[in-house]
Parts: sequence; C-alpha cells; structure tokens
Amino acid sequence: MYTHDINFPLPAGARAVWRYIDLTKLLHMFEYRQLHFARLDRLADPFEGTYPKAFYKADDATWAELKRRRNDDPDYENTTVESFYRMLMSGDQGGLRGLSKEIETDPVRKLGFSLASVNYLRRHSYINCWHMNKDESDAMWKLYLSSEEGIAIKSSIDKLKQGIECCDKKQFIGKVRYIDYNKPNYDFSKPLTSTLSKRKSFQHEHELRVVFVDDLFRKSSPDKDDGEGRSLRCEPEVLIKEIRISPASGKWIHKLVSSLVHRYKSKIPVKQSALTDLPAV
Repeated sequence: MYTHDINFPLPAGARAVWRYIDLTKLLHMFEYRQLHFARLDRLADPFEGTYPKAFYKADDATWAELKRRRNDDPDYENTTVESFYRMLMSGDQGGLRGLSKEIETDPVRKLGFSLASVNYLRRHSYINCWHMNKDESDAMWKLYLSSEEGIAIKSSIDKLKQGIECCDKKQFIGKVRYIDYNKPNYDFSKPLTSTLSKRKSFQHEHELRVVFVDDLFRKSSPDKDDGEGRSLRCEPEVLIKEIRISPASGKWIHKLVSSLVHRYKSKIPVKQSALTDLPAV
C-alpha cells in the first residue's frame, strides 16, 4: 500500500510516469499481478543507497585505520552490526548499552559501524523505477531496452498509488534527487533519504521511485528474494493507463501484446510508439 511520508517529495498526482520494460516483465506483471522491485545494493551504480564521504566526519587517519582492520578481518564492521541488531531483537538492553559505549569511544569502530549500518539498509531496500515525462522518451527506449521487444507502461502518480493499494506492505513514492557526492552540503539526516539519492550523472533519467524496505530486524528476508529483487502485489488494470510498443518493434509485437492484454480480460489500450509517426510532407 502507498504510505505518505514527508521525506519522499512527490510532484502533482496527475504527472505522467513511464516504465520501460521488456515483454517478459509485462507478462510477469499480468500473470502474477506483481510489480518487480530491484534490491538497492545490486543495482549497477555502486553509489546507490550510499552516503557522501563527508557525512561521516572522519579524518584520513581514521579511514586508513579502518582499511587496515578490514584487511585483517573482512567481517570487521558487519560483526558489530549483526551483534547490535541481535541484542535489539532480544531486548538485551545491557548488551546494547555496553556495545554502544564501545562504538562511541572508538572512532574507527564508529565509522565502520556507520558504514555497515548503511549497507545493511541497502540490502533490505527495494526499488521500482519510473521515468517522469509528459511524453515517451526516445532516449529511454534506447537506454533501457536491448531488444526490439520493448514495452513502455504509461501511468500517473495517482494511478501508481492506487495500483499498489492492494498490497499489505508499506511502500513509499518519491522523486529522486541528483547530487554531487563530493560535496558535504546535502541533508542525509532524514530516514531513507539515501534511497532517493543518485549522482548528477543520472539526472537525465528524471526518476520517480517506489521504495519498499524489508523488516530491518530480521537477519534474512521474510519473503523470497529471487536473487535480483522482490515482487509485490499490484493491480495492473488500475496502475496502467496505456501500453506503448517500442518504435523498433515489428507489427507482430503489437498483435502479441494486444492478445496478451485481451487474454487477461483487460481493457488497457495498446498503442504503437508515437515515435513511428511520419511527418506531413
């Protein structure tokens, strides 16, 4: 279900959004009535879900010592984070106080714990990405689809909210902010801010994200992670306003998608990409 959060800025509800996918993902969406979410730490950009180095307020000597300790013990900070959550789950207040004191009095351990906590959140965060644009984008077709069997789902922010309402898991929707990770003047103090932050190199994506955060107090996911992410329930007929067929696709793809939509007793319009239109000459 959509959950409002002031830390997730949203444009107007009628704003058009697009999701560029291949035919198999569309079939999955109709067959299982699910929306696929990618795990944040498995995305191609290694900066996804991370904080700028300046956020940690550690000097070069502290970073160097952390690197040395990591070389001696690859699980150095992960062990501390797992202990912290284990004590939190078991209600071991005495253990928590002792561990917190150890972390606070050792700058290197504090830095390692902060980094490991961020990575822990990344492993439990899942996103579903949309492109904000009034019209379909030639650049997005080329960027996200490697074959001619491409589909663009057109929706709106309001329809996206309504389409995920049937799911019992809380989901947040927000506009991605594009930042310079080498500068310290960005606020990362608000919860889940990192899930909506990307490098400025990606600002051409004009991205909107649906964010789902798994139970942080479980060591492993309570639901099955398919190796690439998670799938959560949705209502395709509510969520999808229109389906566009790739400008590189043959007519048979249009017929196939139309047949697929009809098979699921859906009245969602299927149209060829407007980029195939010819000028008046």
